[in-house]
Amino acid sequence: MNSFARFYARVAAAHFLSYVIVGAVSYMLIMRYCLPRVPPDVGLRAITSTHVQIWLWPAQFVRALVIAAAFYPLRDTLHRAGRLAGLLVAGLMVGIGCLAGFNGLIENLIFYRNVSLYLYYIHIPEILAQTLTFGYLLMWLETSAARPHLQTLAASDPGS
Repeated sequence: MNSFARFYARVAAAHFLSYVIVGAVSYMLIMRYCLPRVPPDVGLRAITSTHVQIWLWPAQFVRALVIAAAFYPLRDTLHRAGRLAGLLVAGLMVGIGCLAGFNGLIENLIFYRNVSLYLYYIHIPEILAQTLTFGYLLMWLETSAARPHLQTLAASDPGS
């Protein structure tokens, strides 16, 4: 199995765990009370709609693939960042993805007539919790995966 495929598997595992756990907690604490108040002109699909039910999980595999492709070239940098690596991952995802990225909040406020700031505001706790959980979980998985390799290198080093 090649290096990218193994990295993708770790990204997918971190993504699925953070998505399901944080999403479930967010729904129970916040979203189930707030979603009925979303303005109808936003066009938000119901969680129970057939479209959402069919595409939710396949979309997460694609999403994990895109995240893995974006962070794969940065693995060495993230490893060197140490304890801040999870925060770096989360910061890049929120800063570029949600706010400044193409089709992020800044661009949506310019081009769309029916941007619901309410929808953005109610998702902020979930977004921050999910990206922080994802970032630190991914870096824990990365460090754990690198440990056997590092131990093998240390054992084969005659100077140690």
